[in-house]
Amino acid sequence: HIIIDYIYIRNIGVNSKSRKSKIYRLKILKNIENEFEEEHFICRSKDGKKESFSRSRFFTLKKLIVLLMTLKSSYRREIKTFCEKLFDNDYNIRQVTAGALTQARAKLNPWAFQRLTEVNTNTFYNEAKYKVWRGYRLLAIDGSVLNLPYSTEIADEFGLEQYPHSEKKKCMARCSILFDVENQITVDGQIGPYRTSEKVLMEGHLDKLKEGDIIIEDRGYALTSVFYDLQATGADFIIRMRKKQFNVVKDFLAGDDLQQIVEIEIGYKVKKKLNLPKNHPPFTLRLIKVELGQGNIEVLVTTLLDYDQFPIEEFKQLYHKRWQSEEAFKMLKSRINLEMFSGRTARSVYQDFYAKILMMSLCSTLSYPIEQKIREEFKASKTGNKHNQCMNKTDAMAYTRDSFIKIFIKKKYGQTIKLLDTLLYSSRQIIRPNRKIKRPPFSNKPRSINYKPL
Repeated sequence: HIIIDYIYIRNIGVNSKSRKSKIYRLKILKNIENEFEEEHFICRSKDGKKESFSRSRFFTLKKLIVLLMTLKSSYRREIKTFCEKLFDNDYNIRQVTAGALTQARAKLNPWAFQRLTEVNTNTFYNEAKYKVWRGYRLLAIDGSVLNLPYSTEIADEFGLEQYPHSEKKKCMARCSILFDVENQITVDGQIGPYRTSEKVLMEGHLDKLKEGDIIIEDRGYALTSVFYDLQATGADFIIRMRKKQFNVVKDFLAGDDLQQIVEIEIGYKVKKKLNLPKNHPPFTLRLIKVELGQGNIEVLVTTLLDYDQFPIEEFKQLYHKRWQSEEAFKMLKSRINLEMFSGRTARSVYQDFYAKILMMSLCSTLSYPIEQKIREEFKASKTGNKHNQCMNKTDAMAYTRDSFIKIFIKKKYGQTIKLLDTLLYSSRQIIRPNRKIKRPPFSNKPRSINYKPL
């Protein structure tokens, strides 16, 4: 497979310096394959039950994980499509029933998807030549609310809440993602009951952060406890502040200075919750005024204190990069249809969420070299066109998802990557700068799990 990929690299004209960025994808796939063979992974994925996913059954652990990643329609149609691709023929008679899929997924620990996402992203950052900003990895943390199907088990796990703009109550969950805004990679995802705060979900991402990261967050994270948690990882941060939350922010807004180094004290209750001594020193942070649109002045707080190394003019664009995490949620909800959950158990909700996070993460790492190639070759300055171009992410997601059986089950790595690259390279779209589309009015009609897309 490495020989095949090397020949392909030479054919598309990539120089020796970018060979590493092509070969890393084979390492990702090989590391995931090795994970499927690890005893610890197998045991934990099966909740320690040796009899689960035996080789005498249709659904092995790998087949089940691949199917759940691609699941988007009814069980019967998905099993038929899966078997057609698996056996390379016009498959009409199902070897396995929808009931067998239900029983098999009940034995699968959702942790398996989280672990494979971790293997994917760790390999990417260890092996690929990825984009950074002044040597820093730019990561955004953002949260959203998910509508869930109703069942007693799901209501007990996630809660039954008042649906917005409606008199009905609805099962809902809250989720959070850690998103690499420069490389368009979903690094991690967390999900919990609706009443779980974004701050608590953020704590699930902390083990993925390290020194050399800059975390970008909206004003919902403007808490001294968040400042403490992020600094404990060694990461820096840029967070939009609430204008009336801290007196030092009010005074800064009332003044004429565009930036200022300030000290922000940790409150008594927060110190007690974090088990900090009463004399714990305050945070030394930098406040910056930026105009984020329509003449509104907002305040950013950051640990990047050096005025010369980090000029004030760059922070508006830096904070704007956070919007990529919103685009990631749009992809999850509107393109991948995450909220069309495939089961009525709490475990199926966790499985669907983490499976889609894994699918997005794999799509980004496998398509990354072609995305960079398109952006470089189709710059407006080179082509003479009005706009730059980029890869169509919806097409990329569809092409990558359709290749999972060939990659993970048939192990046709080099051949599939070559075909995938050809499809991705031909799927381009124009980048329209400063484009704004008015959000549609909120719909008070929740989606029904009873009606599956085709």
